[in-house]
Amino acid sequence: MVNKRKAKHALFAIASLAMLFYGLPRIELGEGFTLQNVFGAIWVGFAMMVAAAHLHMLFNVSEETSRHLTSVKRKKYAMWQQTIERRFNR
Repeated sequence: MVNKRKAKHALFAIASLAMLFYGLPRIELGEGFTLQNVFGAIWVGFAMMVAAAHLHMLFNVSEETSRHLTSVKRKKYAMWQQTIERRFNR
């Protein structure tokens, strides 16, 4: 399971970095405040955030943090399920 997740994040990180390297030279950002330049800057920012998120998941998230997040998600799901059951049992 962990290997599939890492492979998925590696694939998406490579894809987003490739998209960034392909698109960055084609975007002209030095001509002032035009709609095209604003779009290009926002596009570059989003592409960098996507790549950074996948690289973070690939390299920096420890097993302990991952287990903690999984337990929090399970507890949240259990609370949500109890709330629904209470509403239907009235």
